Amino acid sequence: MPLVMVVDDDQDLAEMLSIVLTGAGMEVDLVGRGDQVIDLFNSHTPDLVLLDLMLPGIGGIEVCKIIRQRSMVPILMLTAMVTPKILCLDLKLVRMITWLNRLNRRS
Repeated sequence: MPLVMVVDDDQDLAEMLSIVLTGAGMEVDLVGRGDQVIDLFNSHTPDLVLLDLMLPGIGGIEVCKIIRQRSMVPILMLTAMVTPKILCLDLKLVRMITWLNRLNRRS
């Protein structure tokens, strides 16, 4: 079964993502702090990382850089921040999803 690591300090969002991913036949590791990611990553290397940008402990950008030093696992950044696309290229991200940016376009 594919393993997805969901890294988000918003517990409600993380649990919702876990329900959806589990229903799609995936295993899910939930992490609420950036400084907890690397130990879990090293012991249970995921097939995909869903990573929030704003995290307690270590921020998502730093977490991404640390992961990239170890692995080219696909990373999807989930964030409410509007972030330059050049950051995605610099961090070698699969995709950065900006939730608020999408909502603002609709209004």
